[in-house]
Amino acid sequence: MDIRPDHVAIYVRWSTDDQGSGTTLEVQRDRCMHFVASQGWIFREDFLFVDDGQSGGSLDRPAMIRLREMVRTREVDCVVVYKIDRLSRNLVDAVSLVLREWRGHCHLKSATEPLDTMTDLGRAIFGILATFADFERSMIRERTSSGKERRIRDGAQAHGKPAYGYRLDPDHRGQWLEHPDEAAILRRMFALVAEGWSLNRVVRQLNAEGVPTRFGREWNTGTVAHSLRNRVYIGEVVYGRTSLVKPDAIDGDMRPSGLGKRRRPPKLEKIVNAEPKYKGPTRAIPALIDPDLFDRVQEFLTRHRLARRNSGSRAFGSPYLLVGISRCPCGSPLVHAGRGDHGHYVCGRVSSAHCKSSGYVPVRAANAIVETEFLRLFGITEERESRLTPALAAADSERKALQAARDTVEQELRHHAAEDERILRAARAGEIPFGHLGDLRASLRADRDRALARLAALDEQLGAQNLRARAIQNTLNGLSAIAQWQTLPVWHRRQLLQSVLSDRIVMARVGSEVSVEIPWVVG
Repeated sequence: MDIRPDHVAIYVRWSTDDQGSGTTLEVQRDRCMHFVASQGWIFREDFLFVDDGQSGGSLDRPAMIRLREMVRTREVDCVVVYKIDRLSRNLVDAVSLVLREWRGHCHLKSATEPLDTMTDLGRAIFGILATFADFERSMIRERTSSGKERRIRDGAQAHGKPAYGYRLDPDHRGQWLEHPDEAAILRRMFALVAEGWSLNRVVRQLNAEGVPTRFGREWNTGTVAHSLRNRVYIGEVVYGRTSLVKPDAIDGDMRPSGLGKRRRPPKLEKIVNAEPKYKGPTRAIPALIDPDLFDRVQEFLTRHRLARRNSGSRAFGSPYLLVGISRCPCGSPLVHAGRGDHGHYVCGRVSSAHCKSSGYVPVRAANAIVETEFLRLFGITEERESRLTPALAAADSERKALQAARDTVEQELRHHAAEDERILRAARAGEIPFGHLGDLRASLRADRDRALARLAALDEQLGAQNLRARAIQNTLNGLSAIAQWQTLPVWHRRQLLQSVLSDRIVMARVGSEVSVEIPWVVG
């Protein structure tokens, strides 16, 4: 294909990554114009495409989009660049653009490199240069990430946008200052929860007083809980929970993005790291909350979450003792029907074909059976200690076993990360064919995902085991509360019962009798 002398475009690009490299827009333009003149072509101002401050990692750049459109309509026969990395630093983008989208109707030439896609040799050289441009971009990203991580580790920089209670320090880049009004509200939240206020109560109080969130909206339990769990308020940061990595294989249309609907899947995918890159104190963020207060609030939130999950949300406010800690033989939770002590516990699915329950369980009879057995087993100090002390030791042993299993899985995840790095280094050194790289990393990623699933399951078991151990210990320490059983509110009695249950109580009515199976944590 011949090149029309007045249909030659010049493309130049500069980004912050190029600072200090000497490849300014003026240098690129002058060199490209000199190259165009040396070939006997005509420079046209309307065929000069400039992307100032645009990254080479994507083709979604204003000037690049206009250039590709003109190539598509056959207005441009040849594109001249200063270097191949000015076109794109992404290997897939560069190869797909030049060897697929432009092939046959537009050539690419470099003003500083022996590159000419009009010949087979030129196209081969282009592929090699594109590979090195992609590698250089990876190195730039790695150096940028390493520098940011080092500054965060050194406490010189915070990560992300300021959390509620903070504002940016105008005099020190990357550091936060206390926001006086928001910090006062935040400290009040922590104090109220530490006093025993529920999240719903805190939300209602803030909204009733007309206290808005940072964005002018009303508070909800999710935003309050997120603030209460954020370790940034004790001067700690967590950096690198997730990472963006290249997919090993891209399915579907390989054409570059940027022209309407002609898009392919994202170049980067987010993965969850086995461990954050850094988790610890920082000088860039002042602490707003005392660590002891923060720990008390975390214990309250954990206890609240696990108890709510085990007993159901309605049980907290229910005046009926066994709601939330009992179930039907079919497995469904029991709910209350009727009024007062003359009511009944009934399966929530008794009216459907899923449950064959023979009738309602009277509240008075069921409560009497469970309370009598509970007081018989745990109402006397000596009996309680003889039963619960071995259970506490068994719970601690189980916790240690779970922790050991968790440590093993974390070690496995670290091994996967190291193996992934080894495979990448081997591929870059030519020891592993690039064609095999995708399969190797996909297998490694599948192993990592399975290990992460095991880690999540172990964390859940550890949380439940810790809660069980604390419940047993609380019951051991709760002599005065049990001694005053009849005067305790329903929610407190339910909490004491739940602390010594390994599962929900199974209740049913058999004829005129009430059948109750109580799964105590000890026999």
